[in-house]
Amino acid sequence: MKSHFERLYEYESWANARIIESMKVMDEIPEKALLLLSHVISAQHEWLHRVLKTEVTNKFWESRTLEECIELFWDTHDEWNDFFIKLQDADLEKIFSYKNSKGYSYTFIHS
Repeated sequence: MKSHFERLYEYESWANARIIESMKVMDEIPEKALLLLSHVISAQHEWLHRVLKTEVTNKFWESRTLEECIELFWDTHDEWNDFFIKLQDADLEKIFSYKNSKGYSYTFIHS
């Protein structure tokens, strides 16, 4: 089960890195594209902190420069890698609860 989630994360990380590399060579990055990249990277960061039960900001739509997106991408990438190194299959069978950005609570139980 752990390897499944690692593969999903590796693919998402690979795809985001490709988008970043494409944007780096653009003369002018469309504002909407940069906002969407920022959103996706912010979501990766926020979800990790929900899983770790650490502080979340719920700032999913914060505007960032490409350089800020790159920095958050690599910081979050390193944090996810650390998470997967420590993750055990048994951890995936625990109850997971979180609150979304609107304050609604959700609970997932592995079945």
